[in-house]
Amino acid sequence: MIRVTLLFLVFTSLIQEHVFAQNYLYNSSNPGCTGVWTDGNCWTSSQIPGGCPVTNAFPPGNANCEVIITIPEDLSYPGSMDFPGNTSVFIDNDSKLVFTGDVSLSNGIALTIQMNSSNSTMDIGGAMRITGSSTFAVVGDPGRLPSEDITSIISAGNLFMGSRGSLTIDSNSGVLISGTTDIQTPGNNSLDKAVIDVDGSFITTSIIVRGNSDLEFRVSEEAMVIASDTDGTLEMNGNSSLTFIGDYDEGGDADGASVVEVGGQMDTNGSGASIMADDVTVYTCYSFPDGISTSVDHSGRFFEDQCILPVVWKDFSAVLKDDQKVHIRWSTTKEWESSHFEILRSLHFADDFKVIGKVEAVGWTDIGSEYFFEDASPWIGSRRYYQVRQVDLDGEEELTKVVSVKFNTLRMKNTCVLFPNPSHGNKLYIECHLEAFLGKPVHVYLYGGNSSTLLYDKQTVIYEQTIDLSDWNARLLPGIYIIHIRGENDNRVFKLIKR
Repeated sequence: MIRVTLLFLVFTSLIQEHVFAQNYLYNSSNPGCTGVWTDGNCWTSSQIPGGCPVTNAFPPGNANCEVIITIPEDLSYPGSMDFPGNTSVFIDNDSKLVFTGDVSLSNGIALTIQMNSSNSTMDIGGAMRITGSSTFAVVGDPGRLPSEDITSIISAGNLFMGSRGSLTIDSNSGVLISGTTDIQTPGNNSLDKAVIDVDGSFITTSIIVRGNSDLEFRVSEEAMVIASDTDGTLEMNGNSSLTFIGDYDEGGDADGASVVEVGGQMDTNGSGASIMADDVTVYTCYSFPDGISTSVDHSGRFFEDQCILPVVWKDFSAVLKDDQKVHIRWSTTKEWESSHFEILRSLHFADDFKVIGKVEAVGWTDIGSEYFFEDASPWIGSRRYYQVRQVDLDGEEELTKVVSVKFNTLRMKNTCVLFPNPSHGNKLYIECHLEAFLGKPVHVYLYGGNSSTLLYDKQTVIYEQTIDLSDWNARLLPGIYIIHIRGENDNRVFKLIKR
């Protein structure tokens, strides 16, 4: 929601203009740096003129000062970090910041983690601990396009939130809790609630809201919130409350367009727990037990026993066997309204995937399924890329990660191939394993079908196994063409069919 962006802008502007700011820049190439956080030689520190002096050789610094920490390369902190004052951490250059223990905030501390690159991440081996009216703000890659996946992620083992603790996640970032989100705000006062404000993504395996505690999710219409997955639980103890709020209170429509998924089994040890959907649609994989009441407002609604995740993936692999066939295996832990799987293959650079097979899905299952497909087609190129697309009954799709299989190039010695051929798109490559070409100048010519009209040529290409001819192919009309590659001591001729 917009409050996340405003919070970050206000907070960072205060840091940048506050006369008490301290700055720390990590640089592993500094003289004497041993590559660890607690080595003062690895840090370059400074202060804004007139500000409080830098007394610590390494951050987090003076508790009475605003602190800026810049991490431009991978770095690990060995243990737990309790930030003593308001701090902003910038993770640049696709770097990874690791805390092996807990990261804790208390007593009204504000911490902002800004991951400035698409693959900048932060891993917390222990727990994120946000208590005592503290705020943990997560900001992702500002250059991310709305159509791109969120890859600026903070991962943590567990999340613990106390009274008036706040976690805000902007639209370019995500938080992944592999264990439990534990809420303990036992003040019998709704103002003491913990708040998780999500514009990007928030996924947790389990949630426990302890007795007399309150948790509020603020969920934008573009956010992804999984408030427990199928391997976890949602536990509401005593007179606890869980509220999901959409954008209605910020001027949006009362349309229930924000969506939350509750995949885990739900449980309670009392009869006073409650869950509200306020301008949010909540899908659950199981029914609410006795002892948890539900309510709705502003077009909010619940759909019980209706998982919207058609498939929960377990694993996916592709292995080249001795007979030069590729065995592709994948498995799921849960399926809901799953129709079939499509096996996709790419021959170069992991793009331009084509469907090469189809496997029917089990459809509905809570116990998991295993699948197999064999790619027995002849090898073209030295590497193949595979992906599986799951399609559910209403046409929605989900893709696995991409895996690659490398062919044994010794078996391809003295071979030279043009692919894909026939060509249906723009991609076109020559791949050769000829000692006469490797590391030596070659000339590539493209002729019309009568072999007499030279259309394009590449002069003195330094050959490194693969030559990209896609720029030529993009300009060709459907028809038949001749491609001639000539080296000092060898030459090859191909017939290209462009469709």
